[in-house]
Amino acid sequence: MVLNRQISRKIKRNFFRYAGVFVLLVVGIAIVTGYNCAAVSVLEKLNDSKASYNVEDGDFQTSVVVGAKQKRYIENMGFNLEEQFYYDYEDDGSTLRIFPVRKEINKLEKTTGSADISGNEIFFDRKYGENRDYKIGETVKVADREYIVKGMGCVPDYILIISDLTSNSSDPDKFGLAFMAPRAFNRLPADKIVYNYAFKGDKNWSEKEREDKISELRDYLKAERLMVGFLENSESTRVTGIFTKLESDHSTALALGIVVMLILSFLLFAITKADIARERKSIGALYAQGYRPAEILRCYIKLPLILTVAGSVVGYGIGSHLLMKPLVSSAYSFYCIPEVDLVQKAGPMAAAVLLPFFIVLLINTVGLMRLLNAQPLVLLKNDRKKERVFGLRMGHFPFLTRFRLRILIKCVVDNLLLVVGLILSCFLLIMGMGMKDSIRVYIEDVKQDVPSNYVYMLNSHAKTDDKGAEKLKIAQFKYDFKQAEENMTITCYGIRADSAYIDCDTEGKKGIVLSSAVSEKFGLKKGDTIRLTDMEGDNTYQLKVSGVKDYSAGLYAFMDMGQLNRVLGEKEKDYNGYFSDHELDLKEADISSVLTRDDIVESAEQYYEMTAATIQMMTMAAIVIAVILMFVIFGMGIDKNKYSISLGKILGYSDRELGSVFIDGKLFVVALGIVIGIPLDLYLMKQMWPSLILTFRGFIPFTLSWGDIFKIGVIQLAAYLAVRVITAVSLNRVELTYVLKERE
Repeated sequence: MVLNRQISRKIKRNFFRYAGVFVLLVVGIAIVTGYNCAAVSVLEKLNDSKASYNVEDGDFQTSVVVGAKQKRYIENMGFNLEEQFYYDYEDDGSTLRIFPVRKEINKLEKTTGSADISGNEIFFDRKYGENRDYKIGETVKVADREYIVKGMGCVPDYILIISDLTSNSSDPDKFGLAFMAPRAFNRLPADKIVYNYAFKGDKNWSEKEREDKISELRDYLKAERLMVGFLENSESTRVTGIFTKLESDHSTALALGIVVMLILSFLLFAITKADIARERKSIGALYAQGYRPAEILRCYIKLPLILTVAGSVVGYGIGSHLLMKPLVSSAYSFYCIPEVDLVQKAGPMAAAVLLPFFIVLLINTVGLMRLLNAQPLVLLKNDRKKERVFGLRMGHFPFLTRFRLRILIKCVVDNLLLVVGLILSCFLLIMGMGMKDSIRVYIEDVKQDVPSNYVYMLNSHAKTDDKGAEKLKIAQFKYDFKQAEENMTITCYGIRADSAYIDCDTEGKKGIVLSSAVSEKFGLKKGDTIRLTDMEGDNTYQLKVSGVKDYSAGLYAFMDMGQLNRVLGEKEKDYNGYFSDHELDLKEADISSVLTRDDIVESAEQYYEMTAATIQMMTMAAIVIAVILMFVIFGMGIDKNKYSISLGKILGYSDRELGSVFIDGKLFVVALGIVIGIPLDLYLMKQMWPSLILTFRGFIPFTLSWGDIFKIGVIQLAAYLAVRVITAVSLNRVELTYVLKERE
């Protein structure tokens, strides 16, 4: 078709403009695809591992070994039960949790070496082994014996390798896993072995049947007075945390991609609309020759669609092969997962290409049909409606000011598109810089709020003569956080009225004082009632919130020690922990766990490291969107006003004066986008923020420093200045003879 020859001419005439749109399209599709492919690939691998390596339905701990009769009863219920005892080996501030090799449930998945362990061989989790630079075949010393490193890898019940469920992050310097042959494990101190059992139900059970059976198992263990701990797989943050995070990241990226696509669709429409306005006479001649509107429409819509498909394909390729890698690496460094291969699925691949195609097709078809419905004679005469400035009276303004205002209003649709794009760009900058500021402030708050350098949790009523030690009662409860669809652990400190470590008025109060983290996370305030369940699920407590304490270091609550013991049905002066600013001389057997200030601070710092890739990506995407939008829209402004620019040159105006009218007026639009965007985006981000940190075991208030607000403005203005220089070159190239050509 003869009309198709226009496509190559349009590309040559507006090469940089179309190139800018193409890059913006590639960036938007690449971000969505990168997050989608990373999430799908990791989830696919994890789901395969769960099936192949037989992840548990849950586990429980007992005070004594389960007897043969009891084990047989549990198996008759339909469960496969496996002993997965462990021993926590402490060495130079680090804990290595040692298991015997698993047989059927939670089996080892090797990443290097072999998972077949025998004799004096040992298998480490991947993060712990890589952190210590262990090599296969190397001899290492563990628990005063030498072992040969046989392999490293993962287990499906410890995707997030944490010692207990109150922790947010994994630190291979402080905690890791090891697996050895049963005979070697039996040589470890018997008095420190934790009796842990993994259970797995029938694979043919429905979800309802599985829930009922697990509930029945829990009731049986309670009746037998065996259980000291019970954890369902669905409630374990070691397993579920990564799934929730990946789904959240994917949803955020998808929303961003849709917004970018809508902006691009309207931008392509604006470019095509400008082409039609420029070629009205030619279109009128084509109508006179017998061409139908549908044929003309196909000609003008073909280039935007070709550009969209090409950009979508390139964006998908970059996102799925290049952008995916740092996102997977971020998950790989934080979680103990096997190596992930790219998973290509037809659905997401088709959506990445077809969804942008249909969005552009719909918006451009509806918009362009209205423009092409003019009569041929009107098009041939190039008659246009006189442009009005919305009835504004501007006679009292100086001439150049009036002219700038007329130019801005003449391009009002393009300017609105630029404002919307700048609002999106500011939003991405606020998200990236705000995440950085929020976590930085959170880390500083944690350093100040942690009450002591050491918090000891005891197995017994161990006594110490150390005057710096202060007794406390520690109790952990589950809170049903419906928004995240999971239970979260709240640690309650029962403290003395004259506590030297925590300044909190709990004396004589029957209610519970919540930390600010709990209050903001769950939307609770003074006077509300909080419903808590003990960790075994036996007892439920309805407690009135008597106050909120400014405390950011985690999900904590505070009560008077005597009141907490009365709630738990224990002796009023019972205690199971110590606060201390230095290490206490306690027997190892008396200590259940030790929480240090450094542990809490490192957990917060690791959360920042985990989000670093997202922060960088958001910042770069924001800058690209701002620069390309300004470049394209400023260029369109020059094209629309070529007649006026050429006439101005004939009348003696210099390029600099014309630039101040036709380009510098856009500074007002950019400033408007910044002034509207920053407060609006800040408000939206504060509303969205709780959902972005939904699975975080604490609360990080969203913070954006004034310094970063200033930086956002500077970045947008710097983008404007850079684009202004480029656009000035286009203005300088407008010829004086253009007016004469148009008059002909």
